[in-house]
Formats: sequence, C-alpha cells, structure tokens
Amino acid sequence: MFWWGFAAGVGDPPAAHLLAVYHALDDTHTQAPARARAWRAFTRLLHYHPDHHLPRPVQGEPRIAEGLARPVPWKAEIRDFMMRDPAELTR
Repeated sequence: MFWWGFAAGVGDPPAAHLLAVYHALDDTHTQAPARARAWRAFTRLLHYHPDHHLPRPVQGEPRIAEGLARPVPWKAEIRDFMMRDPAELTR
C-alpha cells in the first residue's frame, strides 16, 4: 500500500487505480468507501484508462530465449564441481 500510495502521489495512474480497487474491496475500515471514492476521483484526474495502462505482452507468441534450450557445453564440469568435496576446492 505504501508504494502504491507513493507511486500514485507522483502521478502513476495504475497505482491510483489499484488503491481505488483496494479500498473498494476493503471491508475492515469504516472509511474505506470514502477512500475508494477519493482514489477513484484521483484516478480520473490522472486519465487512467485500462486500454492504455494495462500491461501488454512484449511479443505475440512465446519463444524460448536463445541459448536456453541448447545443451550446456560445460555440463560435466558443473557436475564435477557440485560433487566435489568443498575442502578440495581450497587446495
């Protein structure tokens, strides 16, 4: 909540929207509905619009990062390192 409030205070529309939603769903405080209305008004002042502010995927289709699926050429060395006694590494 602190960071959402901080981000909303410097003009981040999604953060203000998240605070409005949080307070709208909060049933533990009597002032929650008033806080939700205040954050919703601030969200409107920041021109929040879901079509513009919701995150979108960077690319249309998932791809494996290059090199991730290739076999690691030093697999044997890693295995040997992991199986070795740590005292041997300090000699």
